[in-house]
Amino acid sequence: MKHVIYLRVSTEQQTESGLGLEAQREICKKYALENGNHETIEFIDEGLSGALSMEKRPNLLKAIDSLNEGDIILIAKRDRLGRDIIVNAMIESAIARKKAKLVSASGDFRSDDEPTSILMKRMMDAFSEYERLIIGARTRAALQVKKSRKEL
Repeated sequence: MKHVIYLRVSTEQQTESGLGLEAQREICKKYALENGNHETIEFIDEGLSGALSMEKRPNLLKAIDSLNEGDIILIAKRDRLGRDIIVNAMIESAIARKKAKLVSASGDFRSDDEPTSILMKRMMDAFSEYERLIIGARTRAALQVKKSRKEL
């Protein structure tokens, strides 16, 4: 069994600072070590929105492709997987087809297939998608104000 770490940040600013990636890496490596796995494989999608489909996240596809039966794909938090309910369901389905498991190093969701766990994951995905939509609406509103002031 191996731990395949998947890291993702959305913005160029996060990519340039490296802080978001480093924080994700740290929590994932700590989890892997505490669970007896000293060797990990890491895949990073930098500057890619969590709303993008799987096909538009090349390193996510490579991470899933590298999985064998019993392996774990490890993410820092649920929203690092994605911020779209349908995309997350497709990713989880692809992982399940490999007979692997998705685990959050932060423990923000349970990795079993119990009805309550599935409901909680879907609710988290809905709130994550909602947060992404709210941020987008705020950004558009702020840009509209700047445009009206001829600051753009």
